[in-house]
Amino acid sequence: MSEVKWDEIKVEYITNSDMSLRKLAKKYGVSVSSIAKRSSDEKWKEQKEQFLNESVTKTLDKIMDQQAQRRARVYRIADRLLDKLEKAVEELDFIAEAVKVKESEVTTGGIEIETTKERVDYKPGGVVDRAGAKQITAALKDIKDVQMLRSELDIREQAARVAMLEAKGAEDTDDKGIEIAFEDQMAEDISQ
Repeated sequence: MSEVKWDEIKVEYITNSDMSLRKLAKKYGVSVSSIAKRSSDEKWKEQKEQFLNESVTKTLDKIMDQQAQRRARVYRIADRLLDKLEKAVEELDFIAEAVKVKESEVTTGGIEIETTKERVDYKPGGVVDRAGAKQITAALKDIKDVQMLRSELDIREQAARVAMLEAKGAEDTDDKGIEIAFEDQMAEDISQ
């Protein structure tokens, strides 16, 4: 019979959440009692629990980091959009007018070239662009909705905190009697 690879068996048991001592015994051709004794002596079960807890913690930390980065990106984009919306609000008070401008340029060969360029001039006054104002309002509502988003983990964490506070509150509300002490004379007068 070949030598038992105890280190390999131990690592497989600890790192695989679905692995049982029976499955390992069958896979490696070792008796269940031998594996159970070794596991008990070396505290494999505790090591497995610790490994799995650390693994879950690391996974949750990565997920929370990713969510934090995603949320930060959303906030950066929302800030940029707010800047654009502020500019759009300022432009609501102006009328945009396309203006054609003729420019002439003399080349080094003495030839005059005339070009027409178009630019937009903004003039104060006029009727407020209601459709534009409505679009800006909708965009602001969307930004607010995005900034108020909470992840599933945030919701679960808040629920856990509330449950913990409720449990603590229940402990603190034990019926505690209030004792009022009067001087002897007053106590006799009240009891009569």
